[in-house]
Amino acid sequence: MKPLFWFLGLVAGALALMTLAGLFLPRDHVAAVSLRLDAGPAAVFATLSNFEGAPGWRHDVERVERLAPLDGKPSWREYTAHGPVTYVLEMFAPGSRMVVAIDDDDLPYGGRWVYVLEPDGGGTQLTITEEGFVKNPLFRFLSHIVFGQTATLEAYLADLAAHFGEAAAPRVVLGSPAGV
Repeated sequence: MKPLFWFLGLVAGALALMTLAGLFLPRDHVAAVSLRLDAGPAAVFATLSNFEGAPGWRHDVERVERLAPLDGKPSWREYTAHGPVTYVLEMFAPGSRMVVAIDDDDLPYGGRWVYVLEPDGGGTQLTITEEGFVKNPLFRFLSHIVFGQTATLEAYLADLAAHFGEAAAPRVVLGSPAGV
C-alpha cells in the first residue's frame, strides 16, 4: 500500500509544481503559423469561410451548428471530442482576411484567429495568428512547455493542406512550436 501512496504523492507534487510554474507564465500569448498552398486565394478562402463545411475536412470537428447572429455578426458552434465551442465572425474581407473569435467565457481559454491570405504565384500564402489566453495555470504550463502554443494551428493547417491534396509544411512564424 505504501508504494501506491508514494506514487500518488509524486503525481500530486508534480501537478502542484506545474501549476505553480504556470502561475508565473503569461496568461496571454500570440502565435502565428504560415502555410503555402498551390490552391488560389479564392478557393482557400471559400474553404476557410464555409464554417458548416468544416466537418468535411477537419479531423477534430464532428458537427457545426449555425447560431443566431451576435451583434449582427455570424456565429456558430463547433462540436469536437473536447466539447462545444462558440465562435463569432468579427471581420470578413472576402479572399484576403478574416477574424474569428471564441465567444464562450466558460472555457479555460479564449481569443481569436486572424487569417491573412496573400497571392503567391498561382497559389496562396496563408498566415493564421492566434491572439489567445489560457486561464488555468496548469493548462498554461502544459500549453507553453509540453504541447507548444502552435499545436492547434499546425493541426488545422495540416487538415487544410490535406483537403487540397497537398503535404502540410506549416512554418511557425511566432510562438513555441508543437512538440516543444
